[in-house]
Amino acid sequence: MMIGDRIKQLRTDAKMTQPELAAKLEVTRSAVATYENNTRQPSFHILVRIAEIFHVSTDYLLLGSRDDSLDVSGLTIDQKAILVNLIKNFKETNESMLFEKSKKKELAEKNRELEKRLKEKE
Repeated sequence: MMIGDRIKQLRTDAKMTQPELAAKLEVTRSAVATYENNTRQPSFHILVRIAEIFHVSTDYLLLGSRDDSLDVSGLTIDQKAILVNLIKNFKETNESMLFEKSKKKELAEKNRELEKRLKEKE
């Protein structure tokens, strides 16, 4: 996937039209179209604006690496520590929910299998 493909994907995911993105970037709709068609590369300034608009990194736009990152500049050490703990708790909760969902699915499958066996014996 090339940079233009990623720009188009981000724009369509955001339910934004080319003219809407063009207005935010202060360029023409045809300029956006040339970025998305990979016939012209956006300038550094435009690339940074696209990243800001869609809340992605310029690395993602250029390379496709979508490492989730947070801008924590301007936060105190205590605020950063709170965020780290919050993220850790979210991850643990998600893992727990996935485990529970997996267990429920496994039990439901065992119940169906047991019901099937019971019916076969009747």
